[in-house]
Amino acid sequence: MPLKIGNTSPSGAVLDNAIDYAVDNGANIIQLSLSVNSSSAINAAIQRAINNNVIVICATGNNGSSSINYPSSNSNVIAVGATKSNDTRMSSSNYGTGLDVVAPGDDILSTWLNDTYDTDDGTSFAAPMVSGIAALILSIYPDNSVSGVRNIIESTTDKVGGVTYTLGAGENPQLTWNQQMGYGRVNACKAIREVIDREAYITGPEAPNAVCDDDYRLDNVPSTVSVTWNATPCYLFQNCSGTGTTANIKAASSSSSGPGTITFTVQTGCGNIQISKNIEVGPFNSAYITVTGTAPVCPGNQYVYTAYPPTGHRPSYSYSWTYPSGWFVEGQMDNWIRLRVPQYNPNYGTVRVSITNYCGSSNYTGITVYPGWGCGGYYSVFPNPSDSEIEIIANSPDEQGENDKVTVILLDETNRIALKDEISKNGGVIDVSSLHKGSYIMQIIDQNNKSIFRAHILIE
Repeated sequence: MPLKIGNTSPSGAVLDNAIDYAVDNGANIIQLSLSVNSSSAINAAIQRAINNNVIVICATGNNGSSSINYPSSNSNVIAVGATKSNDTRMSSSNYGTGLDVVAPGDDILSTWLNDTYDTDDGTSFAAPMVSGIAALILSIYPDNSVSGVRNIIESTTDKVGGVTYTLGAGENPQLTWNQQMGYGRVNACKAIREVIDREAYITGPEAPNAVCDDDYRLDNVPSTVSVTWNATPCYLFQNCSGTGTTANIKAASSSSSGPGTITFTVQTGCGNIQISKNIEVGPFNSAYITVTGTAPVCPGNQYVYTAYPPTGHRPSYSYSWTYPSGWFVEGQMDNWIRLRVPQYNPNYGTVRVSITNYCGSSNYTGITVYPGWGCGGYYSVFPNPSDSEIEIIANSPDEQGENDKVTVILLDETNRIALKDEISKNGGVIDVSSLHKGSYIMQIIDQNNKSIFRAHILIE
């Protein structure tokens, strides 16, 4: 949107109004090829633009001065000087403290009066070059912040002009700067490549977690670019190249294993950009398989143990469980198993799992189970762990005492009562959904105020 702020020269008295109007009417970039006297109203309008994520770019002026004009001297503004065709500063281009970047400003073709075209010189023609680069960046990633766009523009310049650039001499302590050229002459192609390289990323299993038949995807790339991918070394994979942002990585055979790399190549008009991730092919490494469940167990109780492969459970995976001799399998599905500890003379040891994918089976891994403290023989508790309800079942129901009541107490890790409920002597259900995650001691007390059962309970 072109906004007029004067007839023969710009008027600072209305510039703040013009900036506010641009912000209120959806501008993403405000281009100022002008100089006016400093004012608090203009500073406030520029600050409001920045607060609304609107980029402000301004020419430094054409007085050949060692100080830049206002409002380019406002630190929120990207201040742009001009260069000649040989990449040196135009002698008329203002420079010095606050100069951010330079851009071509010599013999620039532009629209002219009476529907014609002509060439002209100066920072007023250099600053729009930078606005154009900012617009390109936002066209690729519209959600980029003012500071993000500014950093990309300033960090992708070419250090031209035959001058010395000094680290930290400018406003950005991480970049080199020179008073004649700022951070350097802008480079649109470098800026485009940098923004794609910063924003695009690969999703998929991380090495050293082994993969066998998994998708890797290049996310956050412009829909207008072409993308290819390849996986190396090729002998590890059934298909080691393709097109598009999704690559299905499948091992060449069940015996394939070893380190590899998946690389996506983004093809742009400014050259190719490569983004890579290291991967590991083969059966799952048992060191990266997690098994959860209760370690201290009580005779007669049931416990659920769950296996988590590094890539997450998939229907194509199979699970082989081992557990102490004499334990009973009460249920098994997908990546979990429910086991019951024998009521009398139980064995202890480890609950382990081996997970098989297309590439083969992992080594066994799991957790060691051992007698729980304070286990009683009156009741079985299921499920344990739980996140909603716990069923308490008397191992030897008393038909004559079925109307008798017992009190169930759960003590938290500080030995405070977290839950208190009453159930039948022969069993019942308690609701634990309101409890925080953690370990609790269940205590069941009979009508004579005698503790008849204790068990460890895990709330997930």
